[in-house]
Amino acid sequence: MNKKRNAFGIGIYWAIASIVYSIIVICINIVFFERLIIRDVPMLLLDLFGVALLLFGILMMIISIISFRMAYQKNKLITKGIYGIIRHPLYSSIIFLIVPGLVILTKLTLGLTIPVFMFIAYKFMIYNEEHELFLEFGNDYIVYRNQVNALIPKLR
Repeated sequence: MNKKRNAFGIGIYWAIASIVYSIIVICINIVFFERLIIRDVPMLLLDLFGVALLLFGILMMIISIISFRMAYQKNKLITKGIYGIIRHPLYSSIIFLIVPGLVILTKLTLGLTIPVFMFIAYKFMIYNEEHELFLEFGNDYIVYRNQVNALIPKLR
C-alpha cells in the first residue's frame, strides 16, 4: 500500500473524450444523415429495450458507486459483490447499457458508434488506472485481476 490513487481514475479523461465524440456523432447524424434514424423496428419494442438497458445500467452504476465509495474510504480492494463479477462495473454499465439504451431511445443510427469509441478509449486509457491499483494493493490486485474480467463477466 504505497500511495492512495485518485478516486476518479481515468474516468474524467474518458468521459471528456466520450462526450466530445458523442456530440460530434450526434450532430453529424442529425445534420447530414436524418434518414439514418432507426425506423424499421417496431417503436414500442425498441423503446422498451432502450428503457430496460438504461434502467439496468443505472442500477448497476448506483451499486458500483456505493460499493466503490465504501471500499475507497476504507482503502480496501473490493473483490466482492458486483466487483467480484467484473473489475470495472462503472465503465461497463456506461459502455454496454446506459449509452446503448440512450442511443436506442434517441434512434440515432450513428450513435451506435459511441459505445464502440468508449470501449476503444477505455482500452487505451485503463492501463494507468490498473497500474495505480497494483501500486496501491500489490499482489492482491494481481490475483484479483487474474480472476475477474475487466468489463464482461466470465462465463463459468
